[in-house]
Amino acid sequence: MENECRWQTMTRRRKILLLLILLIFTLLSGWLWWYCRNHTLPRSGQVIDAETGKPIEGAIVCMQWKTGGFLGVAGPSFAALYETKTDSQGKYYVPSQHLKRRIWLEGVDDEEVLVYKDGYEGYQAFLNKGWYFGGEYGEPYHRRNNQVLLRAFNTSWSHEEHFEWIRVFRIEGDLKPLLEQEIQKEEERAQEDLRGFKDF
Repeated sequence: MENECRWQTMTRRRKILLLLILLIFTLLSGWLWWYCRNHTLPRSGQVIDAETGKPIEGAIVCMQWKTGGFLGVAGPSFAALYETKTDSQGKYYVPSQHLKRRIWLEGVDDEEVLVYKDGYEGYQAFLNKGWYFGGEYGEPYHRRNNQVLLRAFNTSWSHEEHFEWIRVFRIEGDLKPLLEQEIQKEEERAQEDLRGFKDF
């Protein structure tokens, strides 16, 4: 009889322990799902000069995330935005960003990426594909340890068109102070191009 009571007590403890483990697992799984749904997770990479192979310091890396809308009720809106500069090794790091949604159920598209440095050809990436201002595809985009090879700006190209290509990215969403600062020289050259065209 005593042994039977001990067995029942041990069985009860095991059941409680099992229930606690299941509860903790459920809570952790729920939290992980919620975090991944509402945060971007970190991004990282390096920007390199395509000709010399040397890292490019001070290149602007912008990332923006948009919602895809929900059942046609609401159109796309901005979910997150971040910009940073590359360090002396040409490396950048984007911490995990909190995603803002107007409607909780609407999804968020992959990030749009812009890499810009004065004197170089602009680079953008979306859906794991990278491409340059000149229209050529670059290296595939990776969220972690991404590598961007920036090419020197071709002097035969129009600064006005290059500026507009960058501007289309920068006017969306909130202001991007680092990009706005870096692109000022490009804007001045674009205005010079326009003045030269009018004089012609």
